[in-house]
Amino acid sequence: MPPLGEPSRAEWTRLAEEALRQLWDAVAGGRGLPGTALAAVGSLGRGDCGPESDLDLVLLHRSHRAGDIDSLADALWYPLWDSGIELDHSVRSLDECRGIAAGDLKASISLLDLRWIAGDADLVERAARSVHADWRATARLRFPEIEALQRARVARAGELAYEIEGDVKEAAGGMRDATFVRALVASWLAERPVIDYEPSYRFLLDVRDALATVTRRHQHALRIQSHDDVAAILGFEGPAGADELLARVSGAARIIRGAYEDTAARARRNLTPSIVRPR
Repeated sequence: MPPLGEPSRAEWTRLAEEALRQLWDAVAGGRGLPGTALAAVGSLGRGDCGPESDLDLVLLHRSHRAGDIDSLADALWYPLWDSGIELDHSVRSLDECRGIAAGDLKASISLLDLRWIAGDADLVERAARSVHADWRATARLRFPEIEALQRARVARAGELAYEIEGDVKEAAGGMRDATFVRALVASWLAERPVIDYEPSYRFLLDVRDALATVTRRHQHALRIQSHDDVAAILGFEGPAGADELLARVSGAARIIRGAYEDTAARARRNLTPSIVRPR
């Protein structure tokens, strides 16, 4: 396995995809269910899996009988559960994917990362196009809900730039903010932010992967007992290594949070009707 970083995440992603395609071939090949596909969202959908990453999978189908689809789903999910992998899963028809945009904000944003793994690639492409189109169609009405969700998350997880044991995913300035930036850009409510947040996002992914290497767990809270080991893995050596790590995390969080606030402000302005003053 390559050292932590982009090559490592590319390799983790490749290995996960290869294993899932082998599983699909083994359980779906002889079932005679055309118009079915396995797709990924989350870290696998984005192509940034790391050590201890969970799998977030979607079984798509073209309105097959419930019994047939349930049987296929069980054949897919149970071997993954038995392997000890942390699994989040769903089964959706194309119409159900489209309905998500109106009913579940978190799921709707998650499906923006939908990516083919195995089976009917055209079905996944159609679902992805539909999800993006519906997201653009509804985002103007859902923007207040997006902001409310963000406020609740910050109240719960705090601001990563100021936390000693910050959650590099959920805290303000964490990886979740980057997801919301991409979602707002995909909605066409705002253009891509001027602030280049991608290097900071990749650094937080490195922190996530180092933390998973140290703890052997899928977690995102950078606890004090892990600071020194995570710092050493990321090349922050010496007695001040942990302090240097936290300073870099804080700097990355400020940049990502700034990118989100800039994007949200642009969306807010675009949603505000222009006042045409009489001559």
